Amino acid sequence: MEQTEPASPEFETVGVSSTKLGDATECETTELETLEPEAMELEDFTEPETMKLRKLGFARSTEFAEFAELAEPGVSPTGTLPSSPRVKRPSTSLNVFTASFWTRVKWLLTVLLPVVLAANMGGLVPLSTAFAAVAGLVAHECIPGFGRLLLHAGRRGRDLNKPKNPVLPESLGMAAGTVYLVTMFLFIPVPFVLERTMLFPFEQLGAYTAALLSITCMLFLGFTDDVLNVKWRHKILLPAMSVLPLLMIYSVTSGRTEVVVPLPLRPLLGHFLQLGVLYYVYMALLAIFCTHSINILAGVNGVEVGQSVVVALSIVLHNLMALRHGEPPTEHVFSLTLILPFVAVSLALLRHNWWPATVFVGDTYCYFAGMTFAVVGILGHFGKTLLLFFVPQIFNFLYSMPQLLGLVSCPRHRLPSLNPITGALEPSKVTFVLDRRNAPIIAVLSRIGLLRIYARNKDEITTNNLTLLNLLLVHGGSMREDRLAMLLMSVQTICNLSAILLRHHFASYFFP
Repeated sequence: MEQTEPASPEFETVGVSSTKLGDATECETTELETLEPEAMELEDFTEPETMKLRKLGFARSTEFAEFAELAEPGVSPTGTLPSSPRVKRPSTSLNVFTASFWTRVKWLLTVLLPVVLAANMGGLVPLSTAFAAVAGLVAHECIPGFGRLLLHAGRRGRDLNKPKNPVLPESLGMAAGTVYLVTMFLFIPVPFVLERTMLFPFEQLGAYTAALLSITCMLFLGFTDDVLNVKWRHKILLPAMSVLPLLMIYSVTSGRTEVVVPLPLRPLLGHFLQLGVLYYVYMALLAIFCTHSINILAGVNGVEVGQSVVVALSIVLHNLMALRHGEPPTEHVFSLTLILPFVAVSLALLRHNWWPATVFVGDTYCYFAGMTFAVVGILGHFGKTLLLFFVPQIFNFLYSMPQLLGLVSCPRHRLPSLNPITGALEPSKVTFVLDRRNAPIIAVLSRIGLLRIYARNKDEITTNNLTLLNLLLVHGGSMREDRLAMLLMSVQTICNLSAILLRHHFASYFFP
């Protein structure tokens, strides 16, 4: 979990504290204080002057430190001098144009070989898989470079679940989202360049473009939220604005607003129930829920990306099983072409965000992932199945409602707390006053095992914070951060496999 720090200025005025003076004389100290900013590069000094600077702790580099150096306690990112001619932009780890000849050949083969093989196989799904493989590789190589650029811009936070609270770059969901969008923009003309007999819904090109427009808007708004720290009462409506292009194209291309009624309710409601405008409200609420449900189930390295990868793979499995069972292929192929590159870039980001993380994904990734799921669920016409894949997120949302609604005190960070002695995570606690509004809720949650009471003093009570991560620690005991992330992903996997089993083997009993 990150704690955002304010961006530091490009250059900090050199000051001398009593702890740094060491053996320096008063004359030397006065001399250093009067140095001009343009002269504060070690190369501009003679060897004795350089030794004085190092003794006083004023040595500065021309670029930001690497992640490992930033993780040291008490070390803050070093800035560059704006007026110095030697200032360099942080380099990225992917620089094919200045690489050796064999590195260029390797990259060329890596990019072109999957696409050529998939083109020879025919079909959009193999082609999308090839594009996804290339996108994943590019994202994996670009993320460290993006991280250095974001550090240079002051986008950094502290990992509160580490003993020394290392400083890491944040908002790296922008890197994964950028690679994803570039990949999809390059993929759009592919079905029209290749054989026209390939299974692609040409009439849905507008829907394809609207889907990418919605994802692009949500990626931009997510980064805006990371930078400006938008309040919850404002950010909750951001997905509703981003989904408007999707709702417009849905109205033009399909416009279906009826739902199939389950068999037990058909004597009362009939075979279909026409919802009209309420169906568009439902789709907007689906986009809002998918986005924010991932955002509130966070706080541990790898959790945001890990749960998104499990949900995305569940969507892939659902699409493939639907195609195998002979369901109309148009929507499912369309969904696969959108979700496969998302899986690839998310796996690349998970590699860097897994414990111990070297980057933070930020709200940018949560918004990007949630809108991608909403897009494939709406245009793929499996919104109800998509909600089945969000059972852990639905539970976490309902479980958190007393704190989100203000019935129980809600601190800014509800993430599990670190035990500095054992290095394991423990449930974080909250102390609040019992009143007639929250007392019945606390009594019910405590009785059914969803709440642990640690202390009670007159009208005050101390319990665990109401999140799924804390609940897993309450019943599973303290554990290391990566094991908690794996436990949550295991719960997500079990729930999603059960949902697929229910959808493809038992749904016929309710929707014959």
